[in-house]
Amino acid sequence: MESRYHRTRISILAFLLLLPLAPLHSQELGPYDIDPKTEDTRCLEMNYRHKTALELERMTPEQLIDESEKHWNYHVGLMDQYGMFTLPSYTDKIGIAIIPVLADLAAEFRVRTRSKCQEQRFFTAFAIASDVDDQVIRLRTIKEAQAAILISADALKQMKNAGLADQIIDPKTKYPREYSMYPFGLLLLS
Repeated sequence: MESRYHRTRISILAFLLLLPLAPLHSQELGPYDIDPKTEDTRCLEMNYRHKTALELERMTPEQLIDESEKHWNYHVGLMDQYGMFTLPSYTDKIGIAIIPVLADLAAEFRVRTRSKCQEQRFFTAFAIASDVDDQVIRLRTIKEAQAAILISADALKQMKNAGLADQIIDPKTKYPREYSMYPFGLLLLS
């Protein structure tokens, strides 16, 4: 039994010692090792532009996947160090200090539901509060946070009453004219 173990062990060691001598066809390429003639361009497009609804409608599922990647890579390329890493590193540290800010922004948004800026500010604070609730401390266990959550729920009701919860479909393109933040708000509220 010990002899069989010894032979297996020697075979594995010999294999590992001889492995570097075998030519490998799939080695990692550096950024200057890629031949431009063979580079896969399905995820990048020079002078990228958003496609029209008609162009999107004519695309196959695979082309739509490629378009999605081109769109993503285009916007990621526009992001800088500040927007990608610096700013979030500070907003992630807000913690429970978001409670009075959320309460104020929810109350203000409840009164001015048609202000796009107010909507964006409210939903940004709401998303940060949701992250705090998920990752740091359950906000619903804090009395001040419970009030902020109720005000936020009321702001969502006002949004719905103002008709901002409805998706307005463009009759020509058959796509929503503008994304409604209301479903996102319901998700955050839950």
